[in-house]
Amino acid sequence: MRGYDWSTVRNVADVGGNNGTLLIELLCAHPHLRGTVIDLPNVAGIAARRIEEAGLADRGTAVAASFFEELPKGHDVYLLSGILADWSDEKSVAILRRVAEAAGPDGRVLLAEINLPEMGTGLAAADTALRVAATVPVPARTVEAVKDLAGRAGLTPAWQGPVGPVRSVVEFSPAVAGDRVPEVAGA
Repeated sequence: MRGYDWSTVRNVADVGGNNGTLLIELLCAHPHLRGTVIDLPNVAGIAARRIEEAGLADRGTAVAASFFEELPKGHDVYLLSGILADWSDEKSVAILRRVAEAAGPDGRVLLAEINLPEMGTGLAAADTALRVAATVPVPARTVEAVKDLAGRAGLTPAWQGPVGPVRSVVEFSPAVAGDRVPEVAGA
């Protein structure tokens, strides 16, 4: 999350935040910040325990929810880190729509998405490509492809950090009131 200005953020939701590692790091690095891990019940319980063990229960929580259903509202930033790589374009747009709904007109959506570079040629590159394909269903989206998915969910790019060799970070704002958000079949 280097390069992102957390100074204006009061409350972050780590959507699909798993065991809370990223949220814990953010809370430790930014003492003014409060945050919530949002994940499925079994994982949210682990995150809650880890947040408490880290001594951050006064600023951090965990909530059980699915990003395919209504998400808790009221956070300044909704962070998704490496989430979309696990889902098809259609499912990714559905996730982003739910996050945009929760963010409302004043919230922000921060995507820290996987964007693997071309892996070269030869046996080692083929081995790496096979391993990546076996573990990450959609690993090769470019930043532009992620922006396109976000646009289909009614989100507009507001800031982009440097594109690294593994991750890109892009902040989006939900569409303003009155903007038409196109419907996606099956979402």
